[in-house]
Amino acid sequence: KDHLSLLFKKSFGVTIPQYIKTQRLLAAKDMLTRGMSLSEVAYSTGFSTESYFIKCFKDEFGMTPGEFMR
Repeated sequence: KDHLSLLFKKSFGVTIPQYIKTQRLLAAKDMLTRGMSLSEVAYSTGFSTESYFIKCFKDEFGMTPGEFMR
C-alpha cells in the first residue's frame, strides 16, 4: 500500500485521495452545468454534506458552486 502510494505521488504529483477528490469535483462541475441541484450533486459525488462540498469546490476551483453557475 505504501509503495503504491509513493509511486502514484511521484507519477502524478498528488496523493491518491487528492486525485480522487479532484475527479469527484470535476464530475460535480459537469453535473452542475447539466442543471442538477447542489444537494443532488453533493450527494451524487459522495460528499457528506453540502457545506463540505462547497468548501472543497471553493478550495479546488477558487469559487463556490453558485459563483461557478453564474
